[in-house]
Amino acid sequence: MSALAQPSRSLILRLADEIERAGAQGLLPYGDAQRIAEALRGRNSGLTVQLMVPIHITLALQSSLADLRFARCSECGAVYNLTVNPHLLRRPRCDKCGRALVPAPVWSIVARNLPASRRRLTTKTRIKIALSIEEYRHTCPQTVKISDRARPIATLEFNYGGQKHRPLASVRRDRFIYWLSMMPSEGITKPISIIAFAYNRDRCIPVSPTMGSLKGIEEILFCRNLEVLQATVAYKAGHYRTATRARVTVMDMLTPVLVGAESVRICVRYIRTQGIVVRADKNLVRRALQSLSLSRGSEWVAVHTLSHAFLVSLPQITGLEGRDFGEALNTHGLEFAIYDNAMGGLGGIEGVVDIGARTLDPNYEIRIRESVNCPLACTRACKACLYTDSCYMLNWRLDRRVLRALGW
Repeated sequence: MSALAQPSRSLILRLADEIERAGAQGLLPYGDAQRIAEALRGRNSGLTVQLMVPIHITLALQSSLADLRFARCSECGAVYNLTVNPHLLRRPRCDKCGRALVPAPVWSIVARNLPASRRRLTTKTRIKIALSIEEYRHTCPQTVKISDRARPIATLEFNYGGQKHRPLASVRRDRFIYWLSMMPSEGITKPISIIAFAYNRDRCIPVSPTMGSLKGIEEILFCRNLEVLQATVAYKAGHYRTATRARVTVMDMLTPVLVGAESVRICVRYIRTQGIVVRADKNLVRRALQSLSLSRGSEWVAVHTLSHAFLVSLPQITGLEGRDFGEALNTHGLEFAIYDNAMGGLGGIEGVVDIGARTLDPNYEIRIRESVNCPLACTRACKACLYTDSCYMLNWRLDRRVLRALGW
């Protein structure tokens, strides 16, 4: 990271705090989160942390964590090993009939089948998260056939030497169980990013709601020079249909060549952008949590939920994509930031704030207030109310009951 783009020490310490609190909430493995936070604070935790800015990304079809080498013909069902036939990566067409190749089925490990001794995996453990069709039967099948595309799993067949085999929906290998996934995709992995922010209060503009106070919100500031540090600490991997909690947590950890501390690599992104900082009323939030019989440790849940009330409607209001926005928490200060996810800003946050009048845009404010209501009347939160693709913490532990308890 160049000197011009280097985050301040105070921002690194904020990141350490939020990684530690994410561990306390179960978003990250608790012990690992504690050790990473202590290392970032400069204390001896038996772990060194490498903050890296990725420049080159290399795709591997086979690694210690996954095997995605095989593809099949969409017409005749012929199966190809892509590492043996690299020309098919450039032109994915069947050598026999010329039709398009599609990814062959893979099996993905799920967290609830992990032995108790392996609560999370690392890049040094050499246990595959995704198994290819070859590893399912130890011999590459000659034909993979789906007789009814409306029921792709139920009618999936492998042809071995003239004999047809119907695979089970799950596969046991050693102590691990894998669930059938139709094809490899980005849905197999979900990155977990912890984001810290910092700002100069004297350079921010106070903003007020136009429809009366938002209960539980003490202050809203518009900041043109918001510091944001995004750190992808781990990722959840597994069957693309499984919930986040049922996936395996994977961390990029290295074994030292020489005797010394274990090392973890964390990809980071540092930007200065435009955003709003919202500070919650500590007394009202704690009173709301008490009314729900939630512990004081649930302040993280309250801050995250309030953050989503401001975050979830931004794409519809501004016309931008969900990935154009981000959120960052400061649980200790009971505040959060909603920002444009690009260096210098995209104009999205500025578009929902009337700088001259120092107020929120009325349409945006209505959406914020309505976020407490769910058309599906879910118990906590769901895709119809508070879930959003803008969340890099996998929509973890959201609870719209907090908004109701605040009086929204």
